[in-house]
Amino acid sequence: MTSTRYLPAAEQGRLIAAGMLDPVAQVELYLETAAGRDGRMAFTRLTPNRARFEAMAARTRTKVGQGRSRLDGVAISWMDSFDSAGRVSEAGTRLFAGRVPECDAAVLAQASAAGGVCLGKTQMTELGIDLLGVNSIGVTPPNRYDPTRVTGGGASGAALSVNLGLCAMAVGMDGGGGVLVPAAWNDLVGFRPSIGRLPQAGMVCATQFDTPALMARRVEDCAEGLALIEGGRAPDLRGATLSGAHFLLLEGPVYDDADPACLEATSKALGVLSRAGARITAQSPPVVEALMGLCFLIETEIHACWQALASANPLKVTPDLMRVFEKAGGVTAERYLQGMRQLQELRRVWGRLVSGYDGVIMPSVAQLPPTYDSLLIDHDLFTTQRKLACRNARLAALSGGPAITLPTGQDMVGLSLLGQNGHDEKLLCVAAAVESALG
Repeated sequence: MTSTRYLPAAEQGRLIAAGMLDPVAQVELYLETAAGRDGRMAFTRLTPNRARFEAMAARTRTKVGQGRSRLDGVAISWMDSFDSAGRVSEAGTRLFAGRVPECDAAVLAQASAAGGVCLGKTQMTELGIDLLGVNSIGVTPPNRYDPTRVTGGGASGAALSVNLGLCAMAVGMDGGGGVLVPAAWNDLVGFRPSIGRLPQAGMVCATQFDTPALMARRVEDCAEGLALIEGGRAPDLRGATLSGAHFLLLEGPVYDDADPACLEATSKALGVLSRAGARITAQSPPVVEALMGLCFLIETEIHACWQALASANPLKVTPDLMRVFEKAGGVTAERYLQGMRQLQELRRVWGRLVSGYDGVIMPSVAQLPPTYDSLLIDHDLFTTQRKLACRNARLAALSGGPAITLPTGQDMVGLSLLGQNGHDEKLLCVAAAVESALG
């Protein structure tokens, strides 16, 4: 019999509401399991006292039919980029060693108010910047399916926490792949909401491209998770179908240097969607390459946020991260402002393009995760792999709309759907139909 640790978050919520799953017992099971070696690879620290208190409160509410949400009593992990009151929040860097915030991040406070149980804080890359999942001064979680390969990051520990059944769902931060990349490489569902939909207050490393994002086992979990951290209500995903759906399949740069295994898995997935009734139109619209040409804006924002602090504390920053800062620092203010103006126009073009489809499809990451040892040996490979890992995911951040990655059935290969800004619920419904078709 499968342990209840591996049940999807939404299913756990239903069982708790029906009195068939005790949230206190479930939290104790998670805490006991997370105290082992796997837990140390996934979590920077657990929050047992808080988790037990929140679980006991949820049990009391559900006994009298006063559950606050569909995930009341469900255990959730939080990337260490989110402030948690009275607990060390270091964002994967020595720059914030021993930092203890006074208040919860806005989305954590909202989740707790709606009954979510904070189980602990998960490992991440330094400031969440590296999207391969490597943290040379801390813990680099292994890939669930091949321990010699990286997990992907910045929310590396978040992916491991869900995949190993150490929590029901994880909240991470995505500024261009922080959640989408590790979700894809670990066969999870990763959902990045539209830019500006969720508050950034209490997110340690946030730029204007960052947003709280979710990682779970099912699309329904992400839909309910969005409602939990936003204080809203999830869309009804029942009856979602691909019959009559029309998708735009991106061609061109999203496939550059693609791994044959990714090409094969994507092709098979597209065949399944077509047989399920979806119509797929393949194009390489110029707006995609134009948006990708503005990736320097993301790097420039990171440089603006952290360069001064890093320069003042050089011994607390790894050489690799300093090289990222130095490269991004070469952009002039004039070039940055010009790029931002161009971005706003391209987002309007993208919005008009996407509005004609039920979703835009592309490989989540067109490469398999590299091995950890190869990245340590070859710095040039590290740089190349980092660019490839974040390339497609950064399109989601630059376009501004919602994005979701789904498992294809091939280990470590995900399929992404992108939507129009502000149309998150529509994308979740479409994703539920795709998920059902892919099985």
